[in-house]
Parts: sequence; structure tokens; C-alpha cells
Amino acid sequence: MRAMRHHRFRIAAAGVLLAVCVTAGVTVCSCTEHQLEHLVLMSWNVQNLFDGEHDGAEYHEFDPHNGSWDAAAYHTRLERMSSIMRDSGADIIMLQEIEGEQVLEDLQRYLGAGSFPYYSATADPYSAIQQGVLSRYPITEVTVHRPLYTQGTSGRSILQVHIAAGEEQLICFVNHWKSRTGGVCETERARTASSKLVKLLVQEVHREHPRALVIVAGDLNTSISDAPEGLPAGEHALIVRQPGRSSQVLEVTGDRSAAEGPLYDFWSDSSTDLPRQGSYWYGGEWKQFDHILGDHHLFDHRGLDLSGVEICSDGALVTDDGNPFRYAVYSGAGYSDHLPVIMRLMGIR
Repeated sequence: MRAMRHHRFRIAAAGVLLAVCVTAGVTVCSCTEHQLEHLVLMSWNVQNLFDGEHDGAEYHEFDPHNGSWDAAAYHTRLERMSSIMRDSGADIIMLQEIEGEQVLEDLQRYLGAGSFPYYSATADPYSAIQQGVLSRYPITEVTVHRPLYTQGTSGRSILQVHIAAGEEQLICFVNHWKSRTGGVCETERARTASSKLVKLLVQEVHREHPRALVIVAGDLNTSISDAPEGLPAGEHALIVRQPGRSSQVLEVTGDRSAAEGPLYDFWSDSSTDLPRQGSYWYGGEWKQFDHILGDHHLFDHRGLDLSGVEICSDGALVTDDGNPFRYAVYSGAGYSDHLPVIMRLMGIR
């Protein structure tokens, strides 16, 4: 069911940044609530999934006017990417690097008529790529949060969606933080601004919806293990919770018994048996840039609890040397330079 377009704006001060928030009303279906037996979440940076139309905002190599990209190539990619999404069994798919809402509409058809009737996407006018969500379950509320840095430049928006999954309310934040292009230290301030904003948003949701399961997902372009040298603890984008130390940025933990506060990060959980050390091959090593973080409700033995996590590394998704099979526009080969990450939840009765 398509989002109905009406918006309201509000400005909120948040330390060194300002957040512009756009709230979009959505049509809600009436459905009987029931306890789900399972729910599967996917997050995937699909590496520049542009549609086949020229609108002037595309990256050069994905502009049909330049001859290397066209509708046929686009639909080939849709078929290829949707096959991975479908085979994963995902119920909620959170995507980064799509051109916009049209891509979600087209993916709906490739995923199967009626299988993902709910969707929403950002529409940042200053960015060629957007974030989006496809859901089998009703999206009941959408808010777009836009971090503004101290120089007045805008970061990629954070998409907040409320999803009614049976008896469970999920509140998902879909992110694509600033890349490291231009230097790790030089771009860290932008990622830190997004991190601070997400922390404030999660705190607000916990106050207003204390029983909702909160998920923070996406390509954060940051791992807990690779903060720039010289930064004091707590001043980089993502940190492991440190007892007795307060921080303005998003805190994570691998401890499944942790109470409210830091979000659970499966990359930090030594008990998680993952076949790969990361989801993105960068600078000759694996990086843990792609995240699905969850709050303490993942382990509260009520509603939906964590049952497992996966890094999708199906043979089609990786090269012979095991690295992500990135898409090459000129040859039409490949999938994405990021591997999808999966979180599986099970219903607790």
C-alpha cells in the first residue's frame, strides 16, 4: 500500500548538529494481530541500483544518455538482485544505494505480486542515492531525519519506519553514513554526526514506545575496531560500551545480557559463528561496515527474540577468491561490492 504524501517539518538541536525531520503519513491496513513464529530482516547496500530512466541526477556511468546503462541492463539487475532477496526468506528488506522509490516499486514486481506490499524511500534532493525499505507487514509511520553538519551541509537522511509485524511493533532506522572517500579522519566528523543523531532518536523512541523492538541497520561505513588513531574514546562514530564512561555517539555491545542502553552488535559478539570476517572488502581487508543493531528486546523472551545472524555469501555473490562480486556497469557482471546481512528472529510464546 503506497505512502500518501503529506509532510510536516520540525527542527531539533542535537549537540554539534541539527536534524531536519520530515514525517510522512502512510495508509494503514486493518489486519488481525497475531504472534509471528519468525521474522527475517535483511540489510544490503546494493551498489548504485539506478533505474533505467534519465532524470539528470544519476551518476555518470548510470545515465542512459551516456550509452552504458539502459532499461534492459536495469531490469537484468532487478532480476538478479531480487533472486537473492527472495531466496533469503526476508520479510523486511532495508536497502542502501537505490535511486529512489521507483526502484522499490519495480523490485516489488520481481519479488512476486503482493509479497512486499509496503515500502518507503528517502528522497534527498542533494543525493543521487537513497535508502529504502520493503516490507511484508504494514508500515504505519515514516519519518525522515536529515543530519546537518556544522558547516550547513546535509548528510544522507536516516529513514525511520514503524512496522506492525503481528503483535510486535518494530521501529527501524535505515542508514547510509558518509563514506571514507576523502580520508578516514577527514570524513569521520560526518559519520559521528549521524551516529549522535541516531543515538538521540533511539533514546526518544525508547521513551515514547518502550515495548517496541528497535533496529538500526545499514551501511554505517564504520567498524568498532577501526576508529581513526588519535581520537579520544567516545568521539568516533561507533564504540563498544565502556563502563563508567558516557558518550554522545551510538554505543554497541556484544553482550546478550546487557540491559537498556547500548545496542546489540553481532560483529561484537564472540559467540556468533560467522563464516566471514566482514561484509565489505576494503583496502585489502574485511570491514564490518554493514550492520543490523538491535535493542534489549532481542533478548527479553517476549514477542520476537534473536535466533541467528548471517552474512549472505552465496556462490553467486562472491568471486573465486571469496570477495564480494561487485557490479561492473560496462560488462553487466556482478551483484554488489557489499554482502547482505541477515538477522533472524523467532516468536516467543
